[in-house]
Amino acid sequence: MSKLSFFALSVLCLSLFFTSCKDDVNLDLEKPEVVVNNPVNGTQLQTGESFEVNATFSDDILLKGYSIQFSSPLESGSLPLGIWDNEITGTLSNALETVTETITVPTDISAGQYVMTVTGMDDKDKDSDAVEITLDVLNASDLIAPSIDITAPDFGVTLTLDPGTSFTVDGTITDNAGLFKAGVQLLDDNGDVLTDFINDANGATSYTVAETFAAPLDAGTYTLKAVAIDGVNNITESTGTLLVQ
Repeated sequence: MSKLSFFALSVLCLSLFFTSCKDDVNLDLEKPEVVVNNPVNGTQLQTGESFEVNATFSDDILLKGYSIQFSSPLESGSLPLGIWDNEITGTLSNALETVTETITVPTDISAGQYVMTVTGMDDKDKDSDAVEITLDVLNASDLIAPSIDITAPDFGVTLTLDPGTSFTVDGTITDNAGLFKAGVQLLDDNGDVLTDFINDANGATSYTVAETFAAPLDAGTYTLKAVAIDGVNNITESTGTLLVQ
């Protein structure tokens, strides 16, 4: 074989090699897709209850696996009980598969809104966009939320005050089983807390609200918010409006 022929053959082989590599890369440019068929957003569940997660995964070439994660958007450490924080994984081997998992809500978690996140992965380790489903969980040991009775000022009427004027919020917060935290706050128009009288209630079934506030020095509209959280994280809130002018 002449040197020229050998060189031409080498160039052709290299061209075919790089073309093949390029084709391999271009074969799988799309990430997988996920459709959650069940449950839907806002599904209400109780601790200890079982439910089915049904999801369809698809890919242009081949699927490899999936993940179903549960988590709470509430800050860790703020709840009287634990939070739902675990992951379920599984393998997939086709381009289109529907999966059903039976899930049991943990018995020892706080009531509240949790997030179920479902993702799929293809055989090139590309992840799908995450699909998030909100789940409203009630703790089966206590399905009754606390009650708030603010007697002064009247939260149904705007309280109008001069800047710096003192005023008192009075009332009673009760719960059938026992309160975790209770009290009242003053917030600005951005929702930021200016004065916080939310206290530990230490399991009491009745909490007396008797807090003295000073109206902000700046004119504007503010919110008074009474908050009650019981031992399993059932939450009740009541709000009134404060106008400083």
